[in-house]
Amino acid sequence: MMCKHLDVQEKIAQEVREVTGLNNNSSADEVAANLTEEALNKMQYLHAALNETLRLYPTVSMNARICFSDDTWLDGDSVKKGQLVIYQPYSMGRMKFIWGDDAEEFRPERWIDENGNFQEEIPFKFLAFNASPGICL
Repeated sequence: MMCKHLDVQEKIAQEVREVTGLNNNSSADEVAANLTEEALNKMQYLHAALNETLRLYPTVSMNARICFSDDTWLDGDSVKKGQLVIYQPYSMGRMKFIWGDDAEEFRPERWIDENGNFQEEIPFKFLAFNASPGICL
């Protein structure tokens, strides 16, 4: 996605330079030495761009779960114990009623709040990791 959106690629490169103190002439070894966990945690726009990529291109395009007990969902639909519920993160990442009219656009800024900080989405809205990293295990 970054190659298709050079403006996003440049914003990420600028953020990396700002956070690490590196410049365009830095060697690969210098970049590797300065890309610490602390530095990565400061890269808000990079995080947003990665989440936006996973929203549009999740690692699992379709998934299923078996219902372990009878339940009624918020919309009034009910499922019975043993029923298979299938959902599609790929399609859900493009639904306008979930993400807005620009749902099909690659726009990392949707993940950035008014202060320029990365903003998490509701876990069951952003399904790249199901509800969270590790819940799929």
